[in-house]
Amino acid sequence: GNARNAVRVLKKYLANHYSEEATAELASAYFNLGTVDQGVDTYQKLIENNPIATGYYSRLASLYYNLGNYKKAESYVQECIAIAPYIDSYHQTLANTYSELGLQEAAETSYRKAIFYNPYNYDARRQLRILNEQPDIFSSFTEPDVYQIYADAPEGTDSPNDHSLLLADETHKVLYADGGSEEKHILVVKVFNTNGVDTWKDYQIPVYNNQDGSIDKAEVLKKNGARIAAETNGGYIVFSNLEEGDAIHITYRLQNYFSGKLANHFWGSHFFELFLPVAHTSLSLLVEEGTNFSYKVENGELEPQIEQFDKYERDTWEANTVPDTEQQALIPNLTTIAQTLQ
Repeated sequence: GNARNAVRVLKKYLANHYSEEATAELASAYFNLGTVDQGVDTYQKLIENNPIATGYYSRLASLYYNLGNYKKAESYVQECIAIAPYIDSYHQTLANTYSELGLQEAAETSYRKAIFYNPYNYDARRQLRILNEQPDIFSSFTEPDVYQIYADAPEGTDSPNDHSLLLADETHKVLYADGGSEEKHILVVKVFNTNGVDTWKDYQIPVYNNQDGSIDKAEVLKKNGARIAAETNGGYIVFSNLEEGDAIHITYRLQNYFSGKLANHFWGSHFFELFLPVAHTSLSLLVEEGTNFSYKVENGELEPQIEQFDKYERDTWEANTVPDTEQQALIPNLTTIAQTLQ
């Protein structure tokens, strides 16, 4: 009913006026009614009146793509690219279309163009791997067995002052040669007393304004073997049923976006000592060929294990059974005293 009414009202209005907005509304109303041909004709009028408005070509391309008419979709995306050749999303849409048409090489070329124009198009990177039947890039890291780690965890630590034990703190980071990096973080913490429960009952994922974050998993691991999903709101996690002897498990991902002169650079640090005891902590960098980086370990010695993987080198630094850094009133901050990889 509503779409029919809209068509009636808009047609009546457009009989005496020209409005790009009202014409676009009319096209949408036709599509909502399932009268695709009339919707397409209405869009064609918009294109005739504004032949360089790529948005209309792009909408028609999406429409035909969703209808499974990949040939038509391809011709409209080509129109977009002819007008605006440097927009990564158009090349990505073209790649998706070629992929559906079974044109593997053409699809690969278009995905690579999308990535060339925007190294931060992580979705195009993922789709290119799927096209080439390569596994998810993160599967090249050794995943910790979170549940086994908790099952094998000690009842307490050597120090009665420790309220919790960091069972695992792993960072898996992929660095692409043409700019862009994405990472996965795995955190498992066992709590021993009410102080530990208070410390870990909620957690804010550290996402900065040049990053996108997403949570793969956030759960409480109970003593009786149960796993209870935590409540999440954006990057904020609440473990409402955390009790002494339980653990929390968080796996989250970050994608990094930098602009300007820093776009092709990356930096970071990883602490191997914290204000609580650490059973296992590691940083693993998967570095694409053609990427140079230097590192420095402060307040200690740490050598990476280096392995080759496909067109990447994987460098892993790890430390096991690290006692906590005593938290005294006058102690300097962690950066100055803890073993840190920069």
